[in-house]
Formats: sequence, structure tokens, C-alpha cells
Amino acid sequence: MRRDMRLGRLIHHADGLVCLLGQPVQVPRGVLIVTSGGLGDTVLFSLVLPQMAAAVADAGEPVTVLLRSDAAKMAFLFPPEITVLSVDYKRLDQDIRYRLSLMARLRRAGFRVVVGSDYLRHPRLDDALIHACGAPQTLAMEPRSWKKHDPLLQRNRGRYTRLFDSGSRPLNKILRWTAFTNWLGGAAHPPPMVRLPESLLPPPASLAHPVILIQPFSAGTPKQSAPELYRAIMDALPDFDFVIKGGPTDLD
Repeated sequence: MRRDMRLGRLIHHADGLVCLLGQPVQVPRGVLIVTSGGLGDTVLFSLVLPQMAAAVADAGEPVTVLLRSDAAKMAFLFPPEITVLSVDYKRLDQDIRYRLSLMARLRRAGFRVVVGSDYLRHPRLDDALIHACGAPQTLAMEPRSWKKHDPLLQRNRGRYTRLFDSGSRPLNKILRWTAFTNWLGGAAHPPPMVRLPESLLPPPASLAHPVILIQPFSAGTPKQSAPELYRAIMDALPDFDFVIKGGPTDLD
């Protein structure tokens, strides 16, 4: 407990040094969009990114997306004009030198607008990155309640230019991002189709039977359905083959 308090105070003072280490440019330019999800979230985010970028960027203005380093593997799904900034969140939380260097870099970048695209935000990671930029405009969703961090999340609210009430849990990520994007741009676009671009898809496979892919795993155990559900689906579709998708440790 005491160690966590000391670390928290150290991080607070370290973040304050950013103003000394990196001054923003005279004329802010560019958009930074922070998205802190994992691999799957980044795939889904790629579907709404073009519209979100268009909602906040001026014509010809560069757009940078900040990703967790593990999720940056999915950045090939982004439009080619998007610049990707990969951040090691573990080092950000534990390595003061790395934290200071990154925040000074963000400060010097001189972004005009910074967008926090996540409903679940960590006050000493997501919020800290956004606020380090010192941008004239910082836009985000109202953060999801997080008992451990609610006091700091509430204090951080005042540091945003505008906050969007995206609704309560649960809500489909695509629908939440679409509502947020429409709020950013003052538009009313429908949600995108959840499908990768044809240019990125391989040729259709030639199979003896139609195949259904099942992805039953989630980083959040409460979001996983019981195996009995998938057994019932398989029993109801005897003419299909099934493939279970997941990472190397999911079955464990």
C-alpha cells in the first residue's frame, strides 16, 4: 500500500516535469487519437477510424493513432495516411525514464486536437498521455466507472475540453464508437459493416462443407459463454464444419 502511494506521488511529480522537458510548438497542428484496446479491439477500431479521423482533422492535417505496443500488430488495417505511435504501457507504468521521454515527445509534437477514444480509461496511463500533449482541444467519452480509480478519473474530467456521454454498460463497441464519432463531427453516420476490406482478404477457400468459425474466448472471463452453448449450436447445424479460434493459451 505504502509502495503504491509512493509510486503514485513519484509519477505525479514526474508528469509535472513534462512542461520543462518538452514545450509545444508555436502553432498546434495535427490530431492524435489514443486507443488503448488489445488486438481484437484494434481490429474493430480500424472500421471506425477513417470516419473518426475525418470528424476531427482539418483538410490535409496529419493524424496519428497511439496504440499499445502489443496491439500495434493490427495497424496494417489502418489507412496508409495514418501514422502509428506504439507505446509500451507496462514500461509507461513502471519506468519513469521511459514515461518522461514519451510524454516530452508528445508535448513537443504540438497536436491541435487529442481524442481519447476509450470508454475504459486508466487515469495514470490513458489520461496522463492525453494531458501530456498540452493540446488546445482534448475530447473524450465520459469514463466508465472504475471503483479503484474513480476519484482520480473524476478529478481528471476537468482537464478535458468536452466529454461525451456514450451510454452505460453494456454496449457494442462499434455502436459506442459510432455514436462518439457522430458527436465529434456533428453527423449522423450509420455504424460501419463489421468486415475487413476486400483488398485485405485472401481468395475464398474451396471446402467440402461450409465452415463456421467460433471465437469463444475473451480477456474478460464474465464475457465468455459456457461451452454448452457452442455444443448446442454445433448440434443444431450438423451439415457444417466448425473451427475454434483463439490464442495459444486460451484453451488452458
